Amino acid sequence: MKVQRFGSAHTEKKLDLVARYLERYATALKNQRFERIYVDAFAGTGSWTKRAKGGGPLFPLLDVDDIKEGSARRALRVEPPFDRYIFIEKSRRKSSVLRDLGREFPVRAKRMEIITKDANEALQDLSQRTDWRKSRAVVFLDPFGDVLPDLPSFMGRIRSGYAPLGGGLQTRTA
Repeated sequence: MKVQRFGSAHTEKKLDLVARYLERYATALKNQRFERIYVDAFAGTGSWTKRAKGGGPLFPLLDVDDIKEGSARRALRVEPPFDRYIFIEKSRRKSSVLRDLGREFPVRAKRMEIITKDANEALQDLSQRTDWRKSRAVVFLDPFGDVLPDLPSFMGRIRSGYAPLGGGLQTRTA
């Protein structure tokens, strides 16, 4: 499994918060007629590593990588499932790793769309090709060194505000 090397306790708390929000969102809209979409604008590889000291009792001074589930994997585990999963990642290498998630989540694979493009451009395209009268989305924006100058334009197109959940996390309100 290829993972991104970054993160801290803050990252883990933020992703736990996202997972809980997604579960509640999916449950709240499960009986609605809307197409439910999960969009991850900076999807990465679907995993991340938390550097940890200590390799257990046999190797106490060894640094080890503690592999954690990223936002994409956590979204794919949510029940009831979303109708579509859109993972946006500018890096071709990371997009390739995201495509491999289809093998890990075969039931969800046909619902997944991997877009290898700048997030601003991809979100603008998505806002124009989606019928927002029939769709609702959670848009997870957690840039790792990237900027979204066109966010107000995107949010205006989907006819709704966005609710900050803290720490760079923004979600579209239903």
